[in-house]
Amino acid sequence: KHITTHIGSWENDRGSDAITQPDGKVIVAGVAYEYGSSAGAIVRYHADGSIDSSFGGDGKALYLGWESYFSSIALQSDGKLVAGGSEFNFASYERDFLVVRFNSDGTVDNSFGISGKMLISFSQNSDEDAVSVLIQADDKIVVVGNGASNTGDRAIVRLNTDGALDSTFSDDGKLTLDSTEGGYITYA
Repeated sequence: KHITTHIGSWENDRGSDAITQPDGKVIVAGVAYEYGSSAGAIVRYHADGSIDSSFGGDGKALYLGWESYFSSIALQSDGKLVAGGSEFNFASYERDFLVVRFNSDGTVDNSFGISGKMLISFSQNSDEDAVSVLIQADDKIVVVGNGASNTGDRAIVRLNTDGALDSTFSDDGKLTLDSTEGGYITYA
């Protein structure tokens, strides 16, 4: 069955990753274009493909960061959702890893990171994007993606359950892997 759900005010919305909850509901993360900018988007469907209006009030949750998108979504053991992608950071004038946590009802979890999100930079003057989010058995969050766009380095970050960088991982929670062969991590 093919389902199309319009989210933003433009028509270029797309999903990048999907997961199935234990209750059979399907969550799709991606990007919606709203008010002239991209926004991280999540939609939750019932097992029959209908939109679950109990999620975000209309089945949809938007994260309206500047030029943001989600490329991956993961489900924590408590039912909260962790989305990873990228957002333009005006402080450094570059794209950084974006990690946002949502409550099971589709609202942003403001107890996570800084007002529900973490923007993580690996190097200056470089665009970076998170490609995959994984939840460990202890609910720590591992995010993998592309570090420095000008070198093709890979980047890994581990966050504690509250969104803070986990200093027990690579001393500061961040690890950059040199890519002498070039190329980027992509998502399917």
